[in-house]
Amino acid sequence: MKVLSINSARSIWLVPTKYLNPRGVLLNPAVHGIIDRYKFSEKLPQSEIFEFENKSLELKAGTYVSQDDMPIEVSLAVHSDGIVAETRSSNNDSDLFLEDAFTFLSDNFGLTPYTELPINKKYVSEIYFTLKNTPNFFSELTDNFVKKSSSLINSDNLGEFHFQGIHLATDPGLSRNPSFIRVEREINVPLTENRFFSSGSIKTEEHIELLEMLETVEC
Repeated sequence: MKVLSINSARSIWLVPTKYLNPRGVLLNPAVHGIIDRYKFSEKLPQSEIFEFENKSLELKAGTYVSQDDMPIEVSLAVHSDGIVAETRSSNNDSDLFLEDAFTFLSDNFGLTPYTELPINKKYVSEIYFTLKNTPNFFSELTDNFVKKSSSLINSDNLGEFHFQGIHLATDPGLSRNPSFIRVEREINVPLTENRFFSSGSIKTEEHIELLEMLETVEC
């Protein structure tokens, strides 16, 4: 398995943003401090009054220097129920960016340290990758289903049906935010190229390790 691209690595910190600013500090200096520190592309009006409880804030095309001293692009979104950081390197980098940003806000503007917040962390990663061979992980039942489906179309013009992917998810009856993993062929790419796209509610490193298992399936 070869990773072609990390399309997204989002870290989602679910926490009521009212806890970030319990004493009602004016947030304008903090917001502009974050924009300046990470060189976000947005230039927000100095006169606008920010209240995270009542509006969302989205900042894009910022720069965060990772632990490897690599400048990576980062985006930040603040909502009433949490904060989302997104990179295209790894969820670990997204987490480290949020820790750095929270520490900066706490040290310089009096906001609550992130270590004192009741944060529920969620993750989403999206990966483009290629496989040397197409894994054969379908049963006789599904093979027969594909053959029967192919008989219902004009296969001379369209070709036969093929499995395009798999989708695993936890029971939505047990959680409002079920976990999921999807693996599917990249759209509009010939099957012979074995290029795939996968998304999942797991961290990047675990996601890659999971996808590598596809190479171990007998073809």
